[in-house]
Amino acid sequence: MSYGRLDVWDIAYVDWWTTEKKERAEQHLLTHYRPYLNFTAEYDSAVTQTGIDIGSPGGTLQLITEDELEYRSLRYNRSKQKLEHILRMIDKIKLADHSADTRRTLYEHKRIFDENVAEFLGVENTEQVELTD
Repeated sequence: MSYGRLDVWDIAYVDWWTTEKKERAEQHLLTHYRPYLNFTAEYDSAVTQTGIDIGSPGGTLQLITEDELEYRSLRYNRSKQKLEHILRMIDKIKLADHSADTRRTLYEHKRIFDENVAEFLGVENTEQVELTD
């Protein structure tokens, strides 16, 4: 359970595979996708015999429409949503004092927010933005 750490805007599709080698398949998928919230995951690129073909999932569930996906991909909308998610996380941490991983997740969402805003403004993330009238 993510306890509010996961931003649902980051999810558009869910893929699944069927295999008897669940632990090895999970390691294979983690190594391939490197999900940004799996802080303690150890990646093992040697895991290959998993019974799954990453390029061909057993099924895919699309969670949002193509129109919604397009809306979410706009830099302005991504920036606003990520900021709103960060604000919710700050409140949760303040009120419930969540784990170190939740706090680390907040910084990860801030990093993504910084990237989104830099894209929206058309600047490099590390640039000092000069404001003019």
